[in-house]
Amino acid sequence: MHVQIALYDGFDPLDVLGPFEVFHSAGEFSGGGVSTEFVSAEGAREVPSGFPSIKLTATSAVDVNKKSVIVVPGAAGSLSLDPGVAGGIGWILGQAVHGSAGPAARGAGPPGRDRCHRLRGFHPPRPRRLGGRPAAGHS
Repeated sequence: MHVQIALYDGFDPLDVLGPFEVFHSAGEFSGGGVSTEFVSAEGAREVPSGFPSIKLTATSAVDVNKKSVIVVPGAAGSLSLDPGVAGGIGWILGQAVHGSAGPAARGAGPPGRDRCHRLRGFHPPRPRRLGGRPAAGHS
């Protein structure tokens, strides 16, 4: 199994590093049965988190056509969920969905492919479908 963790400007580092630790450890314990990578919509780059001193490096572009699990983390910013408040979590998530997290956050990819996401403050419409495909979420 392959896991792509989609980074975008303003991501919450704990929402990235927690799943990374779990999936990376699964790979270690399974003898390489699980692989992980940090990706971004723009490709390989240094991606700033919602905390100025924390940056992570995406090694490649998110590939929605690759058979994998794509993890989209939550955002770190001011507590406002209003997408009109610059720097707030709602604004950061709006920028990610319509920009840097791009296709991964919108559920793009081949029809029939299930999507699972972890995007704090984002609730897919009932009955939990994202881009016409099944989705799982946590908020």
